[in-house]
Amino acid sequence: MTNDSQAPSSRGERWHCSAAQKVALVTRHLLDKDPVSDLCDEASITPKQFHQRQKQFLEGVAAAFEPKKSGKLAGPSPVERRAAHLEQWLALKQRSDR
Repeated sequence: MTNDSQAPSSRGERWHCSAAQKVALVTRHLLDKDPVSDLCDEASITPKQFHQRQKQFLEGVAAAFEPKKSGKLAGPSPVERRAAHLEQWLALKQRSDR
């Protein structure tokens, strides 16, 4: 999983995994039952960091099962605004023709 060009050269340096690498690490543990210690050694992270990533992963998965929000909360669409404008215009026109 580690890429030698991305790995830190000394103990004090940090390097960042891509989101895809983090997902792969966590799924290897959950699906393939790879031990956390082996994955941490491979990715040069601590078990605490692994468990933080796992928690973040599982919280994101929960969001995938939440109902989708409709666009109605953002206000009327441009078509709906145009229709309302035309309805107002037509009502004014009908009043003035009387």
